[in-house]
Parts: sequence; C-alpha cells; structure tokens
Amino acid sequence: MAAQHQSKAKVVLFKTVLVLVAATFACGILELGLRIKARYDRNRGAAAWQDLQRAKPPKNDTQVHLGHIIHVSPYPDIVYQLWPNLSVTFLNSPLTTDAEGFRITPGSDARTDAYRIVGLGDSVMFGWGVADHETYLARLCARLQNENPEQAVHVLNTAVPGYNTVMELATLRERALRYAPDLVLIHYVENDLDLPKFILERDSSVRLTHSYLLAAISKCRGGAMRTAPLDSLVRTPDEVPRRYRHMVGQDACRRALRELHRLAAEHTFKIAVITNWSAPPHVRTVTDQLGIPLIELGGTIRAYREAHHITEYGGSALTISKEDPHFSALAHELVAQTIFERLTEWKLVPAREPKKPRSE
Repeated sequence: MAAQHQSKAKVVLFKTVLVLVAATFACGILELGLRIKARYDRNRGAAAWQDLQRAKPPKNDTQVHLGHIIHVSPYPDIVYQLWPNLSVTFLNSPLTTDAEGFRITPGSDARTDAYRIVGLGDSVMFGWGVADHETYLARLCARLQNENPEQAVHVLNTAVPGYNTVMELATLRERALRYAPDLVLIHYVENDLDLPKFILERDSSVRLTHSYLLAAISKCRGGAMRTAPLDSLVRTPDEVPRRYRHMVGQDACRRALRELHRLAAEHTFKIAVITNWSAPPHVRTVTDQLGIPLIELGGTIRAYREAHHITEYGGSALTISKEDPHFSALAHELVAQTIFERLTEWKLVPAREPKKPRSE
C-alpha cells in the first residue's frame, strides 16, 4: 500500500515537473520572440527618427502618411509636431492644419469673446482616419454652438498621433497657454506611459535584467502591473535617451497630471480628463485626489455595441477597420455626445442663457 502511494506521488511529481518545464520553455520562446521584435522596432525607429530630422513639408493635395505630416519640434519635451498650413489626404481623409500647426476644427470661432477649449491628446483626439469635421472635438464644438448660439466657441485641437501625457503637457505650456483657455481637455490612452519608438537609442533585447514578456503582460493590464525593474509599458528608463527619461512610466504621467492641475489654478482654467475605456489606477488616483473630472468613454461604446448586437469591436462600425481599432466617425459622434453631456452636467461649459421676458 505504501509502495503504491509512493508510486502515485512520483507520477504527480513527474507531471508537475513536466508542466513547469513546458511552461518555462513556452515563456522562453515568447520572451525570445518579443526580444527579436524589440530589436526590429528599435532599428526601424532609429531610421524613422533620422528621416524625421531631414523632413520637409508635403505638397498640398497629396496622399500622405504620418512621417510626412510631422517634423522635429523646437521644444525638447514636445519632440515633434505637425507641419503648419497642411491641406492633404491622410488615411483617405482630408487633413488641414492652421498657421501654428494645429489640426483645424471647422466651425471654431476665434473671436476675442469666445469660450476657449484646448484639447491635449494623441491619435484618438487628433482624429486618426477621420476628416477634420468628424473629430469628436469638432462635433463637440458644433453641439456647444447649437446649444448656445449666442456664445462663440473656439476649439484648439493640439493633439498629435503618438504623443504621451508629458508631451501633451509640454504642448499646453509651450504652445497653447498663449490662447488663454477657459477649459483644457486631456485624453489619456493606453500608450501614454511610453515614448515614440523612433527616439529610442539603446537596444536592450539581450539584457537579462529586463523581461519583455512581463512588460507585455503589464501592457495588457493597462500598465498597472509594477514589477521591478519595469516602470513603463515596455521601456525601462535606461532604454531611452537620458533627456527623455522623465517622460516614461506611471510616475511621469502622474506628475504631468498634477502639473496640469497646478497650471489650471495658476491660469484660472478648468480641466477634465478623458479616457478611451475605464481609467487605469494611476490616472484615477490622481483625478480622485485632486478632484479632476473624469470622463470614461467605455460605457458609451459598450452601450452602442449592446444596442446594435455588436459582438466584435474590431471591424465594427465603431472602428476605422478590422485591423485599426481607432474610433470611426460614428464613434467620434457618440463620444462627443457623452463629453458634451458630462461637461454640461458639471457646468464646465457655458450654459444657454434663458430668454428674458419682453417688457409690456
């Protein structure tokens, strides 16, 4: 009996060891694959950065890609910005920029008594794959003006694809504060803890102190998993140029949000944070502590999917395509309504003045 029990224990031990060996082997294969991809991305990124430094503005009325519409910024923390006076086709949609290099918001009224809204963000707020008039900031501008025709509204869309929270804050400080905003909207997305790939200088794909597999798992969890030495989604601070290390990770994001709150108090404007889905803990902690209004768009998207029996988000009417999950024009319209409702509810935008009764 004892021998039989001992034999079963050996079988269990053997199976356990076999599972651990298989799991370790699988993790090793995944780690190797991610390291190879990191090396490829690094090399491609370095070439893209060199091209950007030599870039010239594209000709008007031409089809362009992202590398054509941006150039190196004179402000170190902004890194790159849009070319001014663009009138091109980007991702099959018309794209125009003003003399400052900000995407034009049709219907925006720049008169001196206008209520001024500055948008800080990356590709989602910018309007990746949609026309100028289809971005949610353009839809928001139209709704505000329809609701209160007597109040002019000026919306400045400073968003640029690939920006992170620190770059967005720098854009406000260096380029947009001069417009004396009444309200600043900052849009947080999942890659706001990282840097644009093309400014990476060091290849860490052979460093044993960093796990790309753990970093990938952290990214899937919104960057919430903190496992030393990881402090960002994919990059560790020493993988980027020293002058950019303050831009990487959750701490950088929190600092930027706190600085935005300080600037709001100093320059007497209001702020609100927008997130694509639900806010990750490092964002929610700051907004809760400082009392910053938070607009989470996930509920809007889920409600539309449920109402229209959409099982797969990718490739639905809410996205640019099956391969590209960026908001479609329809999704921009839906989230503009949500943002409008929240801003109105919280009295962050001018309310319509009731008409005074006529005197007899």
